[in-house]
Amino acid sequence: MGSGVPGPLQGQSTGSPQELARLQEALRAFGAGGANAASGMPPSSDLAALVERLGVRAGNESAADVTPPARGPQSICLLLNGIELAWEAAYVVGVERVVEMTPVPLTQPWVLGVANLRGTITSVVDLRGVLGLPRQAPTNSSRIIVASAHGMTIGFLVDGIAEIRVLLPESIQRDVVRQIVPAPLLPYSDGVVQFFDAERGNRTIIVMAIDRLLSAEALHQYRSDI
Repeated sequence: MGSGVPGPLQGQSTGSPQELARLQEALRAFGAGGANAASGMPPSSDLAALVERLGVRAGNESAADVTPPARGPQSICLLLNGIELAWEAAYVVGVERVVEMTPVPLTQPWVLGVANLRGTITSVVDLRGVLGLPRQAPTNSSRIIVASAHGMTIGFLVDGIAEIRVLLPESIQRDVVRQIVPAPLLPYSDGVVQFFDAERGNRTIIVMAIDRLLSAEALHQYRSDI
Protein backbone atom coordinates (compact mmCIF):
# COMPACT_ATOMS: atom_id res chain seq x y z
CA MET A 1 0.00 0.00 0.00
CA GLY A 2 1.56 3.29 -0.97
CA SER A 3 1.26 6.43 -2.98
CA GLY A 4 0.38 4.49 -6.11
CA VAL A 5 -3.16 3.53 -5.00
CA PRO A 6 -5.51 4.82 -7.71
CA GLY A 7 -8.44 7.10 -7.00
CA PRO A 8 -8.41 10.69 -8.30
CA LEU A 9 -9.28 13.38 -5.78
CA GLN A 10 -9.01 17.13 -5.83
CA GLY A 11 -7.76 18.09 -2.37
CA GLN A 12 -6.82 21.46 -0.92
CA SER A 13 -3.52 22.34 0.70
CA THR A 14 -2.84 25.17 3.13
CA GLY A 15 -0.56 28.03 2.16
CA SER A 16 0.89 28.97 -1.19
CA PRO A 17 2.88 26.41 -3.21
CA GLN A 18 6.00 28.49 -2.60
CA GLU A 19 5.48 28.42 1.18
CA LEU A 20 4.79 24.70 1.15
CA ALA A 21 7.90 24.04 -0.91
CA ARG A 22 10.06 26.12 1.44
CA LEU A 23 8.71 24.34 4.51
CA GLN A 24 9.31 20.91 2.99
CA GLU A 25 12.86 21.93 2.05
CA ALA A 26 13.41 23.09 5.62
CA LEU A 27 12.11 19.79 7.00
CA ARG A 28 14.41 17.85 4.71
CA ALA A 29 17.33 20.03 5.80
CA PHE A 30 16.47 19.32 9.44
CA GLY A 31 16.45 15.62 8.68
CA ALA A 32 19.92 15.93 7.22
CA GLY A 33 21.20 17.52 10.43
CA GLY A 34 20.14 21.15 10.47
CA ALA A 35 19.48 24.13 8.25
CA ASN A 36 22.37 25.32 6.14
CA ALA A 37 22.45 28.98 5.24
CA ALA A 38 24.61 28.26 2.22
CA SER A 39 21.99 25.89 0.80
CA GLY A 40 19.26 28.50 0.79
CA MET A 41 17.28 26.96 3.64
CA PRO A 42 15.22 29.49 5.65
CA PRO A 43 16.59 30.58 9.06
CA SER A 44 14.79 29.49 12.23
CA SER A 45 12.71 32.68 12.49
CA ASP A 46 11.58 32.29 8.87
CA LEU A 47 10.78 28.62 9.46
CA ALA A 48 8.75 29.51 12.55
CA ALA A 49 6.70 31.99 10.54
CA LEU A 50 6.12 29.43 7.81
CA VAL A 51 5.08 26.82 10.35
CA GLU A 52 2.51 29.16 11.90
CA ARG A 53 1.08 30.30 8.56
CA LEU A 54 0.76 26.73 7.35
CA GLY A 55 -0.98 25.66 10.55
CA VAL A 56 1.30 22.81 11.56
CA ARG A 57 1.25 23.76 15.22
CA ALA A 58 -1.02 22.01 17.70
CA GLY A 59 -3.54 23.84 19.86
CA ASN A 60 -2.63 27.43 20.76
CA GLU A 61 1.14 26.99 20.70
CA SER A 62 3.11 29.85 19.21
CA ALA A 63 5.54 29.49 16.35
CA ALA A 64 8.06 31.10 18.70
CA ASP A 65 8.16 27.72 20.47
CA VAL A 66 9.84 26.08 17.47
CA THR A 67 13.25 24.86 18.59
CA PRO A 68 15.98 26.73 16.67
CA PRO A 69 18.14 24.60 14.38
CA ALA A 70 20.97 22.86 16.21
CA ARG A 71 23.47 20.17 15.47
CA GLY A 72 22.01 16.69 15.75
CA PRO A 73 19.06 14.69 14.42
CA GLN A 74 15.90 16.74 14.02
CA SER A 75 12.50 15.27 14.80
CA ILE A 76 8.89 16.22 14.22
CA CYS A 77 7.05 15.89 17.52
CA LEU A 78 3.42 14.92 17.07
CA LEU A 79 0.46 14.20 19.32
CA LEU A 80 -1.58 10.99 19.41
CA ASN A 81 -4.09 9.94 22.06
CA GLY A 82 -2.49 12.22 24.65
CA ILE A 83 1.00 10.85 23.85
CA GLU A 84 3.93 12.76 22.35
CA LEU A 85 5.74 10.92 19.57
CA ALA A 86 8.94 11.92 17.74
CA TRP A 87 9.42 11.08 14.07
CA GLU A 88 12.86 11.56 12.58
CA ALA A 89 12.55 14.40 10.08
CA ALA A 90 14.55 12.49 7.48
CA TYR A 91 11.52 10.22 6.98
CA VAL A 92 8.96 13.04 6.84
CA VAL A 93 7.92 14.13 3.36
CA GLY A 94 5.37 16.71 4.47
CA VAL A 95 2.76 17.88 6.95
CA GLU A 96 -0.69 18.83 5.69
CA ARG A 97 -4.05 19.90 7.01
CA VAL A 98 -6.79 17.28 6.78
CA VAL A 99 -8.27 17.33 3.28
CA GLU A 100 -11.11 15.53 1.56
CA MET A 101 -10.34 11.88 0.85
CA THR A 102 -11.74 9.33 -1.56
CA PRO A 103 -12.57 6.04 0.21
CA VAL A 104 -11.02 2.83 -1.10
CA PRO A 105 -13.47 -0.14 -1.11
CA LEU A 106 -12.75 -3.40 0.73
CA THR A 107 -10.15 -1.96 3.09
CA GLN A 108 -9.79 -1.85 6.86
CA PRO A 109 -11.75 0.87 8.71
CA TRP A 110 -8.51 2.72 9.51
CA VAL A 111 -7.74 3.16 5.81
CA LEU A 112 -9.20 6.63 5.27
CA GLY A 113 -8.71 6.62 1.51
CA VAL A 114 -6.55 8.47 -0.97
CA ALA A 115 -5.96 12.22 -1.10
CA ASN A 116 -4.37 14.67 -3.47
CA LEU A 117 -1.55 16.11 -1.36
CA ARG A 118 0.28 18.82 -3.28
CA GLY A 119 -0.42 17.10 -6.59
CA THR A 120 0.50 13.58 -5.43
CA ILE A 121 -2.16 10.92 -4.88
CA THR A 122 -1.30 9.51 -1.44
CA SER A 123 -2.82 6.74 0.66
CA VAL A 124 -3.94 8.04 4.07
CA VAL A 125 -4.50 5.93 7.19
CA ASP A 126 -5.61 6.72 10.73
CA LEU A 127 -2.55 6.13 12.92
CA ARG A 128 -4.79 5.54 15.94
CA GLY A 129 -6.54 2.74 14.09
CA VAL A 130 -3.31 1.20 12.79
CA LEU A 131 -1.99 1.00 16.36
CA GLY A 132 -5.25 -0.26 17.84
CA LEU A 133 -5.87 2.94 19.81
CA PRO A 134 -9.36 4.48 20.25
CA ARG A 135 -10.30 6.38 17.12
CA GLN A 136 -11.78 9.86 17.07
CA ALA A 137 -13.05 12.30 14.49
CA PRO A 138 -10.50 14.81 13.16
CA THR A 139 -10.37 18.21 14.85
CA ASN A 140 -8.96 21.57 13.79
CA SER A 141 -5.61 20.48 15.23
CA SER A 142 -5.49 17.18 13.32
CA ARG A 143 -2.85 16.87 10.62
CA ILE A 144 -1.71 14.40 7.99
CA ILE A 145 1.99 13.65 8.33
CA VAL A 146 3.43 11.97 5.25
CA ALA A 147 6.32 9.58 5.78
CA SER A 148 8.43 7.60 3.34
CA ALA A 149 10.75 4.58 3.75
CA HIS A 150 11.57 1.42 1.82
CA GLY A 151 9.95 2.88 -1.30
CA MET A 152 6.63 3.26 0.52
CA THR A 153 4.94 6.61 1.13
CA ILE A 154 1.88 6.92 3.38
CA GLY A 155 -0.01 9.76 5.02
CA PHE A 156 -0.90 9.25 8.68
CA LEU A 157 -3.74 11.10 10.39
CA VAL A 158 -2.53 12.31 13.81
CA ASP A 159 -4.05 14.51 16.52
CA GLY A 160 -1.64 17.39 15.96
CA ILE A 161 1.93 18.56 15.47
CA ALA A 162 3.67 19.99 18.52
CA GLU A 163 7.08 21.18 17.37
CA ILE A 164 10.34 20.52 15.57
CA ARG A 165 13.03 19.51 18.07
CA VAL A 166 16.59 18.20 18.22
CA LEU A 167 16.75 14.83 19.99
CA LEU A 168 20.37 13.92 20.63
CA PRO A 169 21.12 10.17 20.53
CA GLU A 170 22.56 10.28 24.06
CA SER A 171 19.25 11.61 25.40
CA ILE A 172 17.26 8.59 24.19
CA GLN A 173 16.61 6.03 26.94
CA ARG A 174 15.98 2.44 25.89
CA ASP A 175 16.09 0.59 29.20
CA VAL A 176 12.76 2.04 30.34
CA VAL A 177 10.79 1.47 27.14
CA ARG A 178 8.71 -1.43 28.46
CA GLN A 179 7.85 0.47 31.63
CA ILE A 180 6.75 3.64 29.82
CA VAL A 181 5.63 2.93 26.26
CA PRO A 182 2.03 1.72 25.80
CA ALA A 183 1.85 -1.84 24.44
CA PRO A 184 0.45 -0.90 20.97
CA LEU A 185 3.47 1.33 20.35
CA LEU A 186 6.17 -1.05 21.61
CA PRO A 187 6.95 -2.69 18.23
CA TYR A 188 7.66 0.72 16.73
CA SER A 189 9.41 2.44 19.64
CA ASP A 190 13.12 3.20 19.52
CA GLY A 191 13.29 4.69 23.01
CA VAL A 192 11.99 7.58 25.09
CA VAL A 193 13.23 11.05 25.94
CA GLN A 194 12.29 12.58 29.29
CA PHE A 195 12.99 16.16 30.34
CA PHE A 196 11.56 19.15 32.16
CA ASP A 197 10.03 21.94 30.09
CA ALA A 198 9.65 25.32 31.78
CA GLU A 199 6.32 25.89 30.04
CA ARG A 200 4.89 22.37 29.92
CA GLY A 201 6.47 20.68 32.93
CA ASN A 202 7.73 17.09 32.79
CA ARG A 203 7.58 15.68 29.28
CA THR A 204 7.99 12.19 27.91
CA ILE A 205 8.45 11.78 24.16
CA ILE A 206 8.37 8.34 22.56
CA VAL A 207 10.87 8.07 19.70
CA MET A 208 9.31 6.13 16.84
CA ALA A 209 11.16 3.89 14.37
CA ILE A 210 9.42 5.04 11.21
CA ASP A 211 11.08 2.44 9.02
CA ARG A 212 9.55 -0.29 11.21
CA LEU A 213 6.16 1.42 11.21
CA LEU A 214 6.10 1.56 7.42
CA SER A 215 7.06 -2.13 7.35
CA ALA A 216 4.21 -3.05 9.74
CA GLU A 217 2.28 -6.14 8.68
CA ALA A 218 -1.02 -4.29 9.09
CA LEU A 219 -0.08 -1.75 6.42
CA HIS A 220 0.60 -4.57 3.98
CA GLN A 221 -2.62 -6.45 4.84
CA TYR A 222 -5.03 -3.55 4.64
CA ARG A 223 -7.79 -5.28 2.66
CA SER A 224 -10.91 -6.20 4.64
CA ASP A 225 -11.81 -9.18 2.45
CA ILE A 226 -8.67 -11.26 3.11
